Amino acid sequence: MLLTPEKVRIITGNEDADFPGTDKLLSEKLMRRHASWEIMVVLAGEYVYYLNRHFYLASPGTIFLIDGNIDHEYFYSLDADKLRHLWFFGGNGFQKLLAQYIKVDNGVYDTVERISLDYPVKNLRMKWAVLSENSTLDLKEEMIHLIRCTIEYMKSNCSDNIMYQRNIVRMTKRRIKQSLRHGMSLDHIARLGGYSKFHFTKIFKEYTGFTVLEYVNLCRIDKYKKLRRKQMRKKEIAYELGFSSLSSFCNWMKKQEL
Repeated sequence: MLLTPEKVRIITGNEDADFPGTDKLLSEKLMRRHASWEIMVVLAGEYVYYLNRHFYLASPGTIFLIDGNIDHEYFYSLDADKLRHLWFFGGNGFQKLLAQYIKVDNGVYDTVERISLDYPVKNLRMKWAVLSENSTLDLKEEMIHLIRCTIEYMKSNCSDNIMYQRNIVRMTKRRIKQSLRHGMSLDHIARLGGYSKFHFTKIFKEYTGFTVLEYVNLCRIDKYKKLRRKQMRKKEIAYELGFSSLSSFCNWMKKQEL
């Protein structure tokens, strides 16, 4: 998409809504607010986005400036399709500006790439803070520059993304080991890293050689052997390994030939 100031629309949530807030629209949205700020750039596709009690058309060229502690849409609704969005995250505690390129098809989102950028955020925030009709052009040009820098960086250098993926896989392996007793769904694990279940499964297999379920099983076997050495009863071991019943634990033992 070719971005020029004339084709860019800035939305902060203070503008008049594009759509009335119907009960149906509200029921399809998940809202949240937090201290950090975000920017959503629409590269392709159309979507109705919720920001600060208003509904706006998110079409190519629209840039949403989501300030800290402002109500906004947290997750894409199930009717989202053929969307390509570029997200930026910043705020207190962020050493760098984080950028994330997201694809959404048939209600399922994938984080295609995620990187950290050395970018003069202070200039961007200053122009954002004094946003008015007279300063809109400056902010649009700043945003176009940021978008172009980000896309070029994503094309030429994916090392940060690889490191991020490795860290997510490492964190996931640790969380699986720590959560055997209580269990953790694959959807929840994938969401922690900002990925869809399908995309995360591919990444995990690529870096570990195992599917997530295979790795969970290996962790269970390892913990089972350690607990057996402590002479714990089967019922206690079943609980520690996250089985809902003793019979399902016994069936698992048979399959593993333990």
